[in-house]
Order: sequence, then structure tokens, then C-alpha cells
Amino acid sequence: MKIITTLFILFFSIQTKTSEVSQIIESLSIKDKNIKIILSKPKRCDDCGMYEDIKIIFPNGSTKKYTDLTGDKIFLTALDEGGSQLGQYLHLYKMNNETYFLLLMSQSRPDNKVRIIQIESTDAKVIFQENSFTFHQMIDFDKDGLLDLLKKGGRGEPVSTTHSSYDPYLVYKSYKKGKWYTFKLDEKLSQKWSKENKFLWHGPKYNGNIRVDKSGTTLK
Repeated sequence: MKIITTLFILFFSIQTKTSEVSQIIESLSIKDKNIKIILSKPKRCDDCGMYEDIKIIFPNGSTKKYTDLTGDKIFLTALDEGGSQLGQYLHLYKMNNETYFLLLMSQSRPDNKVRIIQIESTDAKVIFQENSFTFHQMIDFDKDGLLDLLKKGGRGEPVSTTHSSYDPYLVYKSYKKGKWYTFKLDEKLSQKWSKENKFLWHGPKYNGNIRVDKSGTTLK
């Protein structure tokens, strides 16, 4: 009787795991590099995004997988330099003939999480990950030949019909170390980006104690 019970539990466990395997949401490719990208999520998931996992398959057969992404569709209104929609949920940027940046968002989620995966011919790495980040564009803002990351500002918590908390426009400049890129906040470029948007600069950090109107003018 004990053996039968054990076998039943084992069978039930196998059936459960089988029923919870991932379903493929999209199968994509970067044609220039012959790299495949597969988006998937568990069949049973009450709190999933449009996709949960990304698997990158390289021409040599090696793979990279990123999980628990809670990814959603990307809605971009700004024109990007070298950017293009990849499938329904991703945005792809070409830095040069060897390097691509893959943009992922959880835009419909409260934290507006943004991730950027750098993709090379046989390897990939998450080079940027930030919560509460309102992505605007990835362009060569300072004209040095490298793509920079722009965060839209002026979207602080409303405190009245005309004023909200101070939310700065920010520029993250790209740097290369070895084969990997990184993005670092550049205050000088951020002030320039803020000025171009006719929004007064009060520093690089969100500040709930500074209340501003649409032009960044503080509440008196």
C-alpha cells in the first residue's frame, strides 16, 4: 500500500510539473548576427507579465537565459537613432556592427522597471537595470559615436492641479570597459537635456519636498 501511495504521489508530481511548463510567446531573431531570442512564460501564472523569461541562442549553440522579468509591451513615441521594434515586446538598438542593445520594460507595472541587455556574437550581459525609470530615448546625445540613455522628467507625484514633486530629466552616458558597455549618470549632460525641455534644474535626484510646475519653477 505504501509503495502504491508513493507511486501515486510521484505520478501526480510529474503531471503537475508537466502542466506548468513554459509556453513560447514569441520566437525572434537578430538576422545580422544569426542570433535567436525566445520569449516565454509559465502556462499557469496569475501575476505574470506578457512574458517572464528570455532565452538567447547564439550561432555556436551557447545560450543565455534571464528569468522573472515581468515584461510588457514597449510604447515609444520618440524617434530613436538606430532603434527598431523587435517583435511585439522588445526594442533593439545597434551600437555598431558587433554590438546590440536589447531594451526590456515592465512599463505597465508601478515601478516602471527598465533593463538593457548587451548582445555580442557569442555572449550577452545585463548592463543596465533600474526601477522607477521613465525611458525616453537611446541616442548619441553628446555626439561621441556612442548611444546614451535618456530618462524623461517632469513626471513627479502631483501635489496640486498645477504642481508636482521634482522629477529631473537625466542623461546616462555610455562608457566601454573591455567588451562591455555601462551607463553612468552625467550631470552636465542632464542639465543640457533639462534645458532643452525648458525644465529648470534642481539637481539629479527626485525630491518630494521640491514642488514644481511644468517648467520646473518651484512653488513659492
